[in-house]
Order: sequence, then C-alpha cells, then structure tokens
Amino acid sequence: MPRILVGNIDNDEMLSDRSALTYEFRCHSAVAASKHAWFAQSGDIVLLPEPLSAEMTDYMCQVKELAPDAVKIMSASRPPTEVRPLDTGLLEDGELLQRLKRALGNSAEWELFPYHYDRTVCGLARQLGLSSMGALPSLYREAGSQIFNDKKIFRCLAASRGVPIAEGRIASSAAELSDAFDELMSITGAVIVKQNRHSGALGNIIVSRDPGVARQGATERILIGIHRSMEDIAEELWSRLGAASADVLIVEAYYPVSKVCYVEFAIRGRDHIPKFLNFGEQRMAPLFAGFQIPGEISAYHQAHLIAGASEIVNLAKDLGFQGLIDVDAIITSDGKTLFCEVNGRCGGCSHIHHMAEALLCKDYGNEHVILSRNGVEAPGFDEVLALIAGAGLHLRRGGSEGILITAEDTRRSGSIDYMIAAPSNGRAHEIENWFIAELNLLGQSVRGGVARSGRLH
Repeated sequence: MPRILVGNIDNDEMLSDRSALTYEFRCHSAVAASKHAWFAQSGDIVLLPEPLSAEMTDYMCQVKELAPDAVKIMSASRPPTEVRPLDTGLLEDGELLQRLKRALGNSAEWELFPYHYDRTVCGLARQLGLSSMGALPSLYREAGSQIFNDKKIFRCLAASRGVPIAEGRIASSAAELSDAFDELMSITGAVIVKQNRHSGALGNIIVSRDPGVARQGATERILIGIHRSMEDIAEELWSRLGAASADVLIVEAYYPVSKVCYVEFAIRGRDHIPKFLNFGEQRMAPLFAGFQIPGEISAYHQAHLIAGASEIVNLAKDLGFQGLIDVDAIITSDGKTLFCEVNGRCGGCSHIHHMAEALLCKDYGNEHVILSRNGVEAPGFDEVLALIAGAGLHLRRGGSEGILITAEDTRRSGSIDYMIAAPSNGRAHEIENWFIAELNLLGQSVRGGVARSGRLH
C-alpha cells in the first residue's frame, strides 16, 4: 500500500508554547521535518512544511536507488518567509487538501505515516477518506498519542513502573514554582525548569546558586543572587513559561551529567510486541547536536538503560500505542541512570536508523559506529557533495564507511546535517574531523581563495 508521509514535527501537540515560533525556529523545524523524506519508497507522497531543493531531491533518490520521479514531494503553498510547521492550520488548508486528493487519484488505498500521529493527522485521514483509517488504534482516534509527549504524564508513568527519574515537582503557579525551588535546590544545588510539552530543550531553564553549573540540555541559566531571589525568579519564569504555554511547569533537581542517552523501539505488527531498534548517546553542545550510535556506555549502564526503557515502552504498548517510540535518560556523574522523557513519535534518530539498516546491514550497531551532527556550517550543496566524492566517501548501499548528508539548508542558513558510518569509533571520528576541517577550508576558499588540504587516507 502506498503511503503519505507527513513531516509534522513541532505540531500543536508537541509545541504548546507558540511564542517559540520565531522565523529562525521555523526554518530549523522545516529542515528537521525534511528528514522524514528518507523513509519514502517508490510511489509514496511526502508532505513537508517546504519543498526539498532539487539538488537534495536528486541526491536522496540516488542514495535510495529510486527513479527521480518515484516520490512526490508536496508542501503548503506559502512564501518562504511564512514557512511554519505542519500544524492544524496548514493540514486543514482547503487548497492543500485538494492537491492531496488529486495526487491520490480515485484510490482510498493509502496509508498515513506521519512524524507524529496527532489529532490533526487523524482529521487528515478522515478528510482524505483513507481506508487505513479503520485500522487506526483507538488511542489515536481519541488524541491519546499526546500522552507520550507529555513530561508530567511521563513522570507518572515512569513512577508507576519503578523506573528511576529525577527528584521533581509539578508547578501550576508561581508560588508552587518557588516552593519547588526551595525544596529541590538542596539536592544538587541547581534545578531545571521544563515546559510540559516542548521539544528540543526549548523551554528548559536552569536555576542555580552556582555560576559554574553546566547548561547542558537547557537554553538558559539563571543565577540566584542578592538581587534575584528564588521568589523573584519563580514569578519571572511563571509569567514567561507557564502563562505562555497555559500549562504546568516541571521542576527537577539538575544533576551533573556524564552521558545523555536514548533507546528507540517500534511497536508494530499483529501482536504489537515492542521491537528494540537502536540506542546511543545524544551529543550535546550544550543542546542536542547529534548522535553517536551505539554510545560509549558501560555494559551495566546499557543494561539499566534498556531495562528502564523497556518498562516504559511495554506500558505504552499496553495502553494501545503503535509506531516508533524512544525514551531519553541521563547517566549522572556519580553513575545513576535517570529517565527523562518518552517520545511517542519518530525521533531524531529514526531516519538515521532507517538509512543505516538500508545501506549497511540490519544489525549495523555490532559492526559500525554512526556519528551524526546537525547545523554544520557549509558552503553550497554541490561543493559539499564534490568534496565527499573526491575523498571516495559517499555512503552507498553495501559500503562499509562514508558520509550521508541527511539535510541541507545551504542557500538560507549555510548549513547541512550529516551522518557518518565507519567500522570503528576511531575511524568514525577520524572521518568526522577530516570532514569538518575540509568544510571549514572549503568555506574559506569560497570566501577568499584558500587551498584545500586534500584527500582523507
């Protein structure tokens, strides 16, 4: 059955605080959504916030060994300055629906594969009259997928299964926020405040008395001082975060972190038994910047990670969830494994895992190391591809190492996202170091004529 792939990252259910939708954020979100196209097969339709560039479309088809017109890429008809996530307003747009219906022809035999099966996607399936709507889990029809993208509910679910989480509190007012600061600050000397439904560490702010505390996983750090009491900071943050999202805030003790990890599963098939897909480290700088798969994590930490994540995923299965799901955790500097959130949707790792299986092998993690990085400065896309080709490092089916460009935004932001595969950790980092150095030199040569260093050996 052909599919309609919907890149609805940062939809209404994922991003409760719409004040975060700056132009820069919307552009970044569109680049992230474009990666959903890597799942496309011949005959599929891919719906994105904005079109892929012609160069990226050709490159993707070449890597996937598809004919240039095998996949139809569609987007909302909006000027580039108005790019925005595929939210309710866009997915219910009459003009877009008419174009989709024409693309489907007279057939209702299409399956939806969204980034996130939110209630708007359910509405889209109904309006398109898709036959697959009848097989949709009841949980989705009742907008239940948002349960698995809600930090407050995650804490309840994890606690109910004995999965270790950070000491924390829920705050529904500035006064409760101040009380939570007072109670939790003594545990590690710092707390992290999180908006309940937000992605990519947006809305995460650290509050501390120590100016030397790290800022990993947060967009901002606020220091308590003589002129800024906990009560003042609570009032400020509630007005900024709580009021903006019309939701509760989560306050957790902020632990010094040695690793940020994740595990991804799929819940599919008639029996809906969860299937382990991959695990790894999130590369933080200090916000999420990419992955290392598998991560450099001790055997016991791996065991704790998989065991805790499995408890949460099995609970999701029992509640009727189906699809891709990942669980995030941290390993603290004193060796504890604490779980942070569950994401009942495609994750940043999902397209990487899909392409690693397609190009390398099913159990690629036994034989390869994957490194990915987002938002890397780069000149024109053609120049980047020529650089990779000149080094013989295009990642292709059946290869053992190489570089895959997973997204490009060179005309607007001058950046690319990539993944690197290699037979060992050392070789993967060797390729990455070479690639970053060459991109820097290439950028300099484009700007002012600097000689390139040459081929990687």
